[in-house]
Amino acid sequence: MIQRQSRATRILVALVGTMSVGALTLPAAHADDPLAPIKRTVDKDRSKACAGTFASLRYNGALEAIAQRYARSEKVPQVPPAGFQRLIPFLGAGDPQAQAINRAYRRGAGQRIGNCSDEIEYGVGFVRHDDRSVSVVTIVFGVLNPPPPSGPNSPPIK
Repeated sequence: MIQRQSRATRILVALVGTMSVGALTLPAAHADDPLAPIKRTVDKDRSKACAGTFASLRYNGALEAIAQRYARSEKVPQVPPAGFQRLIPFLGAGDPQAQAINRAYRRGAGQRIGNCSDEIEYGVGFVRHDDRSVSVVTIVFGVLNPPPPSGPNSPPIK
C-alpha cells in the first residue's frame, strides 16, 4: 500500500511539475501582435526627438481602425473621426515589416513624428501579403480639433 501511494504521489508531482513548466513557457497573448513593433518604433522615435518637451504622442483606437482599413485597401482615408480636424496618413510597403516601417517614415511619417510642436494622436495598421511577399504598414496621424474658445466673448456652453 505504501508503494502505491508513493507511485501515485510521484505521478501527481510529475504531472503538476509539467503543467507548471508549461504555464511558464507560454508566450504572452500580445507577443504575436503585428502592430507592437510599429507602435514601439513610433513611441521610441517620438521620445528621442522630443526629449525634454511635453509633446506627447497618444495612441488612438479610432485611428488604428482607420489605419487598418488603409493598410488593407491601400485607399487613402478621407474622413477624420469626431474630435479631429484632419488625417495625415502614411503607407510603406516592403519585406520584412521593418523595411515597410522605414518606407512609411521616408514618405513623411518620420518627419511628422519628429515635429514636437504638433498636438496629434496616431494609430497604426499592418497587413502581410504572402502571395506577393510584402508587408504593408500604415501610420495615420490625427490633428486634434482646437479647444473651444474661453473668455468673456466666447459663446455660452449649452
